[in-house]
Amino acid sequence: MESLATAQIQEIHSLWQEVQRTEDPSSEMLDLMEEAQALIGNEAAIDLAFLTASQKQKDLAEAFWNNEHDVIGWVGANRSGKSWGAGRLCGARWIRDRGYPGARVWCIAQTYKMSVAGQQRELWEALPQKNFSRVWNEEIGFGDKCVVRYRVRDEGGKSGWMVINFLNEQQDMNVFETVATDLVWWDEAQKESLFGRLLLRILDRDGKILISTLPQEVWLRMRIEESQDPRYRHVQFTTFDNERNLPSGKIQALAAGLSPEEYRMRILGEYVTLSGLCFPEFTNLLRPDGHVQETPPELPEDCRTFLFIDPGVHTAVLLLVVNEDGEKFVWDEVYTQGPRVDAVCDRVFAMLKSWKLKPEQLVDIAMDPQGWALTPSNELTLADEYSREGIHARRWLRTRDYGGGERAMINIVRNDLKNNMLFVNDRCVNTIREMRSWRWVMDERQKIDIRERTARTDNHACDCVKAWIAERPGFDTAVIGVYDTADDLDTFDDEDTTAWQEGLV
Repeated sequence: MESLATAQIQEIHSLWQEVQRTEDPSSEMLDLMEEAQALIGNEAAIDLAFLTASQKQKDLAEAFWNNEHDVIGWVGANRSGKSWGAGRLCGARWIRDRGYPGARVWCIAQTYKMSVAGQQRELWEALPQKNFSRVWNEEIGFGDKCVVRYRVRDEGGKSGWMVINFLNEQQDMNVFETVATDLVWWDEAQKESLFGRLLLRILDRDGKILISTLPQEVWLRMRIEESQDPRYRHVQFTTFDNERNLPSGKIQALAAGLSPEEYRMRILGEYVTLSGLCFPEFTNLLRPDGHVQETPPELPEDCRTFLFIDPGVHTAVLLLVVNEDGEKFVWDEVYTQGPRVDAVCDRVFAMLKSWKLKPEQLVDIAMDPQGWALTPSNELTLADEYSREGIHARRWLRTRDYGGGERAMINIVRNDLKNNMLFVNDRCVNTIREMRSWRWVMDERQKIDIRERTARTDNHACDCVKAWIAERPGFDTAVIGVYDTADDLDTFDDEDTTAWQEGLV
């Protein structure tokens, strides 16, 4: 591949081995070779990467370099080298060898922290560091604004700056508008609504989009792999494709304890649908194909708004909306781990304010009944603490008091999903994650446990949704459809309430 110094690096490496075999090399020779090695490490990290890359990675990198596709998906398993390949073999190389004064690159991660530890670190280690306008560090990356300039030269050799923007999916969608971009590297892509925006951003400059992600987003498969569009390329990587760069036994260690489905996704890099899902009808695609919608700028007219709270070590607070047609929406969320009640309430008030709402304007505020449980370390209940901060909630209907128990509550949510009456705004990333992953407890054969118990993790937002739909004013609480999740199951064990208080004592 053009412009790579792999042959020179191999020659220097051979010289270094020769020096090491010399019985009594001079100190000057050793110092010189160490300097050469250090120079290679910083100035030629990309070239070194091609020496250790698999042929599969090299072929896809060459397709990118030769402009064969506008969108390339490095889709694969954990530790398969997908992010490393997209970032170092393609993105970093483009910046170094094709970047020009005035060029712009977008690097998009799921969160700010993932940007710092992932894409920012990758480019800092892959590119000559003296060319960056800022120094990267592990705490704040390139700084809170996440914009860094990189010095490049034009075809005439004149020096100038290009711009690298580090963005994340938690930012407002307006951030991804207006600016023309040469290259987008989107790591661990989740939001389908971003894809169309990014295509428009690369239009003016005939740019490219690199996507590196696990095979867990159905829209990636539908819109890239199965699109039949020659501009798109989708390549699946397995952990075994990167085995030469992993410690011995690492793949076996990664695979230990994974379910068969997780093994297929996280080791073999396959798209899978988890069995035993509580909400198998939920489809993580944009309307009208699925149950996710781009978050509107304003609340619908003549709507009713609710706030449902599942408090604890993990706290989910959902803003829920019903429009005049009876359609229900998870409109916004506050999802936290660990903060005190006053900090959670501050975030809730900020969320409500962003939609021009105050607590007194809501139709209802409800909380998990366990919010009224006393603990030995606190004389106040969580409900008392929320009330003291200005959020006065009532108890929502207990699962054990609902006809049919938790299964019936889940079935009503499933019925709304089946009839396309329940949707989730794309800004509610934690609710979407839970709706896609909350499962019934499985036995050793990966079948639903005969006692049909739901997993007590990753269900905080889901608890809010099922409680809200089960007791919404005017809603018929009878189960309209029957969706049994285990064969010949006639009874349902009462709710296990002990797990809720994890860490509260």
